[in-house]
Amino acid sequence: MKRIKPAHAMAVAMIALVVALGSGAYAASKVGTKDIKDEAVTGKKLAKNAVKSNKTKDGGLKGKDLKDGTVTSEKLAEGATALNLTVRSSGERVLTPGSDSIVSADCEAGEFATGSSISLLDGSSLDFAPTRDEPSPISSPPTGWFSRVVHLGVTTNNIRVIRYVVCASP
Repeated sequence: MKRIKPAHAMAVAMIALVVALGSGAYAASKVGTKDIKDEAVTGKKLAKNAVKSNKTKDGGLKGKDLKDGTVTSEKLAEGATALNLTVRSSGERVLTPGSDSIVSADCEAGEFATGSSISLLDGSSLDFAPTRDEPSPISSPPTGWFSRVVHLGVTTNNIRVIRYVVCASP
């Protein structure tokens, strides 16, 4: 049987193939975080479940980053309390031009007020002025919120207002 001697071109091609296959692995082992541009790796390029809680910095995750229902009271640290938030309202108040009214919204027993807002249902914001806006009672923790509101009388339209309060309970 006649033995075939490889040509020089074949030897060069084999060397090039070995270098090409090995250089990717070598480069991957030498690429560090300093070599990657900021924001070059996007969420779409991460494998599913690639980022675990032990890989995030403290305070790095916010409520908007969590899927509804993923944090339950059973998963909270010992001594932590889960709060249920409920928005309650005062019911509608109608203010005639030049009139004023106390508009308040209260939490139910066992709840405390964490914040509040007033909503104008119609009318001009130029006709509306809250002259007092504070939790009630002025103690800790508050159980409601109230405002004294005035219809300034710039127009002859009535203004309808509603007071909202955000109530929290364990």
